[in-house]
Amino acid sequence: MAHCYVEAAERILDKEFPVLDKGFVRLVDYLGGDERIVQAARVSYGRGTRTFREDAALIERKIRAFNPQPGASTATRNAALKIWRASMIAAGGAPGTILEAGPKGIIVACGSGALAVQAVQPAGSKRMTAAAFLAGRPLPPGTRLGH
Repeated sequence: MAHCYVEAAERILDKEFPVLDKGFVRLVDYLGGDERIVQAARVSYGRGTRTFREDAALIERKIRAFNPQPGASTATRNAALKIWRASMIAAGGAPGTILEAGPKGIIVACGSGALAVQAVQPAGSKRMTAAAFLAGRPLPPGTRLGH
């Protein structure tokens, strides 16, 4: 198949465009204009979110961005816990420390700010609200989360 020339693609060919904190995307080749697209490349997000050391706003965005794959996860008492929904709140403490666990969700301190985790999925179980999770597996304040 002959290589078609697309002026817009030629202008950005091999240029790096920053994304997130340390990533970038780069157009390395093309096979023509939009009318010739039949398949897109697979996107890989790496291992997802596994730490609370970052800023709460960034973690909240990653939880939404990496949903459903690869997902955001943490560990509690040697068990994996996938995080489905969380919102940023103003609070502070050591990153990964549970500040409060109750009807509002599981409040976890981050590098800056905190997250109110509202929906989780323990390993081998279905997705559930944080309140439902806490009914069967209480997490007292001061418990540390993370890998």
